[in-house]
Amino acid sequence: MRRPKISVMLLGGTIVCSYDAQKKQATPNYGLSDLIERIPAIREKYELVEEEVLNIPGTQLTLKDGLKLSERLKTILAEPEIAGAVVIQGTDTLEEIAYLVSLVLDTQKPVVFTGSMKSYHEFYSDAEGNISGAIQTAGDPDAYGRGVMVYMNQLLFSAADVEKFHSNRVDAFQSFYGPIGSIENETVRFWRSPGRDQTFSIDHIEQGIPIIKSYAGMDDCLIRAAIAEGCRGIVIEGLGSGNVQPAIMSGIRQALECRIPVLITTRCLNGATFGVYDYEGGGADLEACGAIFSHGLSSPKARIRLAVLLSAGIRPEQLNSYF
Repeated sequence: MRRPKISVMLLGGTIVCSYDAQKKQATPNYGLSDLIERIPAIREKYELVEEEVLNIPGTQLTLKDGLKLSERLKTILAEPEIAGAVVIQGTDTLEEIAYLVSLVLDTQKPVVFTGSMKSYHEFYSDAEGNISGAIQTAGDPDAYGRGVMVYMNQLLFSAADVEKFHSNRVDAFQSFYGPIGSIENETVRFWRSPGRDQTFSIDHIEQGIPIIKSYAGMDDCLIRAAIAEGCRGIVIEGLGSGNVQPAIMSGIRQALECRIPVLITTRCLNGATFGVYDYEGGGADLEACGAIFSHGLSSPKARIRLAVLLSAGIRPEQLNSYF
């Protein structure tokens, strides 16, 4: 049988690091070829097209890097013989870059993001298993049409709702909605298919959209600073179902008067935002002012969605319908 042809792209991350137990430090030492050589059996099953796009920590990746990656993926996935693609990157920004790609890459072929929570030579190292599983998913016929996915710790997630819930454990990636599938005994199983989001064709990505976290006793100094810096939008990580301290309402109103979109998310780990509470700073007050509710997107993903929409030329008064 002909082996499935899979594009494997490296961006970097913990997965290229080696761990020094005496120093208790992880240092980047490897490239993509080193990672693939550790799992020689994968070459027997798949024809791999390897490409080292970047080799930097996940903390250093930007939305511009994500857009360039999307353009590269678009080119290589257009080749008829390529069945799917795997992107290996640092986990700190994996949920963001994967979500950005899902919003701008229009393809039915599977794109599977993965990485590792542990460096090589560290206990519980998950690198080889995650790479193998991601390649297996990208080459599985049942993955076609399921969009951009994330594979970590034997579980498959939709890029739209996966989040990094833990800073260190191998089961760090979870979703409020649950996984969409898994790999057990080398068998890919899909449990559900999340709805495919609309994609947008953009040639740049807007910058200058800060995330401001709500807390007891806060004022609007950060909002006013963002306005003064010429921000393109503001994401407020609100309290509860999308409420803020009364003291920041003047800053929010000023931003909206300047036609700067204000997006309301929640600092809670789970749940959506609603314009329910009818008091100063409550959700109903924010809604009346013209703030937009994210309805379940995390703050980083709400920021990315806003950046993509603005880059696609969506006007501030049209944004609400896209959330």
